Amino acid sequence: MEQPHNAIAHRLIEQPEIRAVGFKRMIRGKMKERQRIAAAFWKELEDGGRLDALQSLGDGPILGVSTNFVNDGYDFYVCMETEEAAPEGMETLTIPGGLFAAFDCESASHDAVRARWAEIYDKWFFSSGYGHLGTAEVELYAKLDPNEPCELRAPVKRLEPKAPSRRGSNKRDRGVLLMLVCGLLFLFLGSAVSTASYVPIMFGLVGLLVGAGVNGWLKKRAEEKEREKENGSGAGE
Repeated sequence: MEQPHNAIAHRLIEQPEIRAVGFKRMIRGKMKERQRIAAAFWKELEDGGRLDALQSLGDGPILGVSTNFVNDGYDFYVCMETEEAAPEGMETLTIPGGLFAAFDCESASHDAVRARWAEIYDKWFFSSGYGHLGTAEVELYAKLDPNEPCELRAPVKRLEPKAPSRRGSNKRDRGVLLMLVCGLLFLFLGSAVSTASYVPIMFGLVGLLVGAGVNGWLKKRAEEKEREKENGSGAGE
């Protein structure tokens, strides 16, 4: 059943283990370099007639599989589900089964697929209550035609809700303390700068604003690190 979340419709499905055969390419580098290598790999397979050879192994969809994630990349397979032995030049891949979040993509073009993955990572994972399992992402192409839709599947795990602190958020307490410290420091600075009664008050208010700004930045950085930890090291191609 399709479930909308943050305006991104998805389906939670139990995918069985899949045995596939196909072509492998190691994808390494920064994000733009990974995208360039993946797009070039697809073109290389198409131009060399190897996609036709792959499709002759079965009648299912062509799969684009990202797996074996490391800090600077992942392994990418263009493959097809089959029980046949891998022909020369191809490799066998086992895609672990489990819970997947499935998303429709309106186009099978490289740009559309990349944009859809970016949306999934930037919006859906951020507040869906699910984290990336870190096994294998799967792209399913019924037809390798940019005018045709495709489907993207991410392996997920349900995140345990964090129990609220009895005294409230420790981060909030630290934020209040930081604002007070900055306010007091600027207040003393204002007293040293001028004997006029309004100057220390003005400096104190500026200190509170500085403390609030620093606290907001620290909070944002902590949320980003927590998000990366929960989502694992998925490709997000």
